[in-house]
Amino acid sequence: MEEFFKEKRPFFDTMNYGNQLLLLLSVTFLLLILSSAVMGSIGIAFECSNNIYFLRLVQFVNSMVIFLLPALLFSKWSNGNLWSYSHANIIPKRRVLLIVTGITICILPIVAMLGYLNELIQLPHFLEKVEIWMKAMEEHARDILLLMTEVKTIPVLLLNLLLMAIVPAICEEFFFRGALQPLLQKWSKNKHIAIWITAFIFSVIHLQFYGFIPRFLLGVYLGYLAVWGRSIWVPVFAHFLHNGISIIIDFFTGKDGCAEFFEKITSGI
Repeated sequence: MEEFFKEKRPFFDTMNYGNQLLLLLSVTFLLLILSSAVMGSIGIAFECSNNIYFLRLVQFVNSMVIFLLPALLFSKWSNGNLWSYSHANIIPKRRVLLIVTGITICILPIVAMLGYLNELIQLPHFLEKVEIWMKAMEEHARDILLLMTEVKTIPVLLLNLLLMAIVPAICEEFFFRGALQPLLQKWSKNKHIAIWITAFIFSVIHLQFYGFIPRFLLGVYLGYLAVWGRSIWVPVFAHFLHNGISIIIDFFTGKDGCAEFFEKITSGI
């Protein structure tokens, strides 16, 4: 595969950072349209749009095509190979992964608490239609999640860990912390600006506004991990841990208990 993409001079050698960003976003948008059109057409043609296995396939294809592919192409155009721009060629030390494991486990309750508080936010009356649309998007995402996790068997758990933890962790981190954040850092010459802007885009693009605050802060955390760890695999590992632990907790306990717990805290009980 590396030989197929091989060329003597990186495509971005004479292109400024603004144009690089524009090209990255344009390619991502075009792939989003293409992926949506193809998978949507398949769903309609075979009448399987609401089939759980087809939904899992859509999630996998979208992650690979919309996030991972543009990130790898961007790395190739920038450095002449698929991996070096995101520092994917650097393997983090075991000590680093142990530290990340401890921090990620410690912040999980904080992220969950912020998520519950985020859901309590109400928009002003003049934004009522926007709030209705946001709640509809949230309900749609929640329905898909419930559909994917309602079967409580070990094979389904393993499949969900693959499609909802491993694949998103790799694909999303390669795009956001492996391509977009380094580009913004080079352009702004400020790692903090790059981290916070990337985290904002990371949260917005999920279109789940009642989880915006915890996802935004999680993106900030992952951004600083990428800088500190000097390897894309550090935020990938943290992202996987966060999603994976959440899936496992839900598998064994469900979410109602957590919701009741946070409701009691916020109500002063």
